[in-house]
Amino acid sequence: MNKPIVAVIPAFGVGLRFGRSHPKQLAELNGKSILAWSIDALCQDVRVEKIYVVLPKDYWADILWSEWNGRVIPLDQGGETRASTVRKALEHILTTYPKDTWVLVHDAVRPLLSQGKLTLLINTVLAHQQGGILALPLSDTLKKSDGVNRI
Repeated sequence: MNKPIVAVIPAFGVGLRFGRSHPKQLAELNGKSILAWSIDALCQDVRVEKIYVVLPKDYWADILWSEWNGRVIPLDQGGETRASTVRKALEHILTTYPKDTWVLVHDAVRPLLSQGKLTLLINTVLAHQQGGILALPLSDTLKKSDGVNRI
């Protein structure tokens, strides 16, 4: 029997560095929220049974949950850190799913997950029966300024 696959999208952060009145994951990008793009990315693979979105209840009205036909479940059980938010989501998942369920964790503000990369990750972890992480090479140049715009 195949082990179930579910996903967690930790979206409980308030995005202080974003500098807006609403969290970054709710910012609009090409007609829908960044969070909606991230949810859609995970919905591309039918093997992902449920997607648990950990988002403060105050923002639930900003999302049209019915768009995903019951496949996306909002949770208001975030923690002080991303790790504690994911842990709380995992504890919730264990109330419904068996302990050997595969769980994908995807950041809410990473909306450009391709179907090909998602399929590759799922196929790889299923083939090897061990956890994995999807990563791409970083091509950005990061520099630190001294506060007066000098590098």
